[in-house]
Amino acid sequence: VSRPEVPSLDQLAGKRIGYHAPGSQTEIFARSLVREKAPEVFDKVKFLALEESSRRAQAMEAKRLDASSLEAINLAQLRKQGGYHELGTWADLSSEAEKVLGSAWTTEDFYDANKDRLSEFVRSMQGGYDRFYADKDAWVALAAKTLPDVDQTLLPGVYDVYRKQAMYPKAGTPALTP
Repeated sequence: VSRPEVPSLDQLAGKRIGYHAPGSQTEIFARSLVREKAPEVFDKVKFLALEESSRRAQAMEAKRLDASSLEAINLAQLRKQGGYHELGTWADLSSEAEKVLGSAWTTEDFYDANKDRLSEFVRSMQGGYDRFYADKDAWVALAAKTLPDVDQTLLPGVYDVYRKQAMYPKAGTPALTP
C-alpha cells in the first residue's frame, strides 16, 4: 500500500517502505514485490522495520512511511480516507517468494505420524474457505461477532481485500506439493 502521491511501484525511488521485522513475511513480500515489479528502483528504496501493521498505517498517515505491507483492516481504514494505492499482493509475485509466503509447513516425520489428522484439518480449513467465497454477508456477520471492538464499517472492505487477493485456496486447486 502506498501514500496518495506514490501511485505505482516505479515511483518508489527515494521512498521509505515499512515492514514488520527483519526476516518476516512482510519484509520478504515488500522486497520481492519491488525487486520483481520495479527492479530499477530496488536499490533506491529504503526498507524500514516497524512492528505492527496499525503503526505502519499511522506512519503512512503521518508521512513517515511512503509505502508498507499492511493487514487488510489497516488497508480498509486508509481506503476510507481515500487516495491510498494497493501496489501489489502475494498473487503478483512470480518467484519462489510467493510459494514461501503462501504455504504451510510440516516435517515428513510429523506428516507420516499424523496424516489422518492433518488431512482432516485441511478438509476442515477448505470448508471454511469455501464458505468464505460463497457468502460475504455470513463472513461479515461472523467477523462482527468475533471482533466486536473493530470498526464494523470496515469489515466489508476487509472481505473485499481478501476476496480480491484470493487470500484463501479455492476447492479443486492443486497443492504446490503433494
